[in-house]
Amino acid sequence: MTIKNIISIAGFWAFTAAGAAAKSEIKVQVRGIADSILILGYRYEDKHYIADTARADRRGNAVFASPTPWRTGIYFVALPNKRTFEFLMPASQEFSITADTADLYGSLKFKNSPQNEQFAEYQRFIQEQRRQTEQIMEQSRQNPQNAVLYNQQLDRKDVEVAQYIEETIAKNKNTLLGDILTILRPINILYPPPAVDTSSPNYRQAWMNYFALLRRNYFNSVNFNETGLIYTPFFKPHIDYFFKSLVVPHPDSIGKYIDLVVSRAQGNREMYRYLVEMFFVHYQQSEVMSHDAVVVHIADRYYLSGAAEWADTAYLRKIRERIDRMRPTLIGNTAPNLFLQDIEGNLVSIDTIQARFTILCFYEPGCGHCRKEVPKLWDFYQKVRGRGVKVVAIYTEYDRSEWEKFACTDHHFDWINVWDGFEGKDGGGGGKDAVFSIGSKFRALYDVYSTPSIFLLDENKRILAKRMSIETLEKILKEELKLNN
Repeated sequence: MTIKNIISIAGFWAFTAAGAAAKSEIKVQVRGIADSILILGYRYEDKHYIADTARADRRGNAVFASPTPWRTGIYFVALPNKRTFEFLMPASQEFSITADTADLYGSLKFKNSPQNEQFAEYQRFIQEQRRQTEQIMEQSRQNPQNAVLYNQQLDRKDVEVAQYIEETIAKNKNTLLGDILTILRPINILYPPPAVDTSSPNYRQAWMNYFALLRRNYFNSVNFNETGLIYTPFFKPHIDYFFKSLVVPHPDSIGKYIDLVVSRAQGNREMYRYLVEMFFVHYQQSEVMSHDAVVVHIADRYYLSGAAEWADTAYLRKIRERIDRMRPTLIGNTAPNLFLQDIEGNLVSIDTIQARFTILCFYEPGCGHCRKEVPKLWDFYQKVRGRGVKVVAIYTEYDRSEWEKFACTDHHFDWINVWDGFEGKDGGGGGKDAVFSIGSKFRALYDVYSTPSIFLLDENKRILAKRMSIETLEKILKEELKLNN
């Protein structure tokens, strides 16, 4: 980590604990620096933030002080030479730190902070284990014929680390250090995988039972009342691993376990808010199309229900508006019906299209991406048009000449071409041409905020996939149609 990677923020979660009576005073002496600015920072997920700065005197002495305590978590001191060392900010925040730039972590010592003494020892132990592990792996690369022997050595290292963590947790129960180390336990040591031969008829069931065991016990030892876990680089990855590796990737399962995790923090307002907001942001940013349903679940359960008491009226209104647009087109829902007009002026109802699969493509010729993707869809359509697949190409603007030029003159698309507008007279006596909308509300019903926007429907007009590339559409339909090329 370098100084330029450290982010300073203002107004992001009030940093000092409101109403606390105790003070904070961290005395630091770093031999090897003089007359320099030191930075006190903290960890938040995978980022670094500035909490305070202090000037070191000619002997490397500096003091970080605050009239109210800093939040607990993992903190660091950044030196002028861009090196850093980490330590714990426990509830008791009057202690001193000494270090030497010649051997920063090896020389790190604490006074009046037993947790930090243990934490420094843990860091030194892990660094040594990492060095030994890398040495074993290098020996394995150089002597592949002895791979089994080296793998056994690596397994023993895993056991050594797990035993050390368990011993340190036992010495530091009900402390921030103990809570941090609890989520660093190697899961494969804590719960060994089943030793079942792959040819055994019980193989699949054994692994299903194993994953069920992990899901039941994964969070049992996590102290969701310790808000200091939020300000470490370990807590969020611990949660991420659970959802990526142990939870069935279906919106219903994901929603179920989000509720389970959030329920663990019912007694801690800050942790509760962190979890709700973290999940909400994470699944909004997901590129997995079915995760829209998870976003809707979180919004309904926590924001729109009133459980997110920190959210103001304006923010909740925006959430409701966004969720109302997302809700109709969740994967598995029946696609909203549309009445649109084709080039000959006939009304077309999406519901009446007879097809094994229906592709809806919302596009705009003025969109550069559409000009590339829509012809690619046409090329693919030639391969599947005789297999019960129909395409409804929905022009999203209101310029008939532009629509006809693109669909009929430039490309000769003979799939179902439709739009929502038609030409007429404005009726104001001026005799001017005007555009009138049929009023299908396609933008709201299909949440069309960018083009091209592609939906795949089954024969019952249920939404199978949405907002995908042509390549993804091809993969899905080739699998559904069992195409070889």
